[in-house]
Amino acid sequence: MEHGGNGDIGAEKQLGKRSGHGDKKNHDARKDSARTIGTYLRDKRMNRDIDREEVSAATGISSTVLGALENDDRDNLPAEVYVKAFYRKYAEYLDVDFEELQARYQQQAQNLKKTRRRFDFSTVITLRGQGGNIVTETLRRLLLPIVILLFGFLLYWIYKNYLAPNNPLGFYLEQIPSIYSSLSSKAPDLFC
Repeated sequence: MEHGGNGDIGAEKQLGKRSGHGDKKNHDARKDSARTIGTYLRDKRMNRDIDREEVSAATGISSTVLGALENDDRDNLPAEVYVKAFYRKYAEYLDVDFEELQARYQQQAQNLKKTRRRFDFSTVITLRGQGGNIVTETLRRLLLPIVILLFGFLLYWIYKNYLAPNNPLGFYLEQIPSIYSSLSSKAPDLFC
């Protein structure tokens, strides 16, 4: 019985080794899938001892774009359509399955959208900036209309006092003929 028990223990040890080895494969697969596309492609390139400039010459993708792809620097990448085409060229050059890469890209894009949605700091900054002093906010909004009105009054005053043609009294002579006739007889040169 003890021998059978030891045999069972030995079988369990062997099974444990196998499952441990299987767990290692599963762990490697999970670790591999957790890596970003850029690090995955960079690791494939570096495992083959290929220089980034060599990939650039073979694929026609600039080395700066390749660097941005490998570092997942989305700020320095062009539009998403081009990025997908670059990933396709890069995957074909490295003999990587593009379908798997495309699935990773979709997964990574969804995770990025969730992260951006969860941590949208622009909303926080905007809301905080609007909660300031109400007097300052009101004055800031009214400043331009007040300046425009003052400028309009200034132009009107300048026109009436300095630019009104031959009208020193500031009214139209046709509207008040009695004043015009009395003034024209006294000062004929003034209202020509």
